[in-house]
Amino acid sequence: MSIPPTFAVSEFIQKLKRESSLAINRDSILPKWDGWQEGYGAFTYSRNEADKIINYIKGQKEHHKRVSFIEEIEIWMKENGMQTKNLRN
Repeated sequence: MSIPPTFAVSEFIQKLKRESSLAINRDSILPKWDGWQEGYGAFTYSRNEADKIINYIKGQKEHHKRVSFIEEIEIWMKENGMQTKNLRN
């Protein structure tokens, strides 16, 4: 997915959550769905890394049998000097 540099990621996520919430509720797609969680994560990669990312996504189900998504994000955040509080709430 590509977002133009003139369009704020936060604005995009807000619109995505709002419109998808309306569709999910209108069409009863997920009867027990309670809405989106607070916040979001956004990551960027160069086009040169596209094959690497595609292969990662293809193997993601198997990968997360060994390392949970939360564990992986915590590792990535620590490696990049970010705080990991509130990830497990």
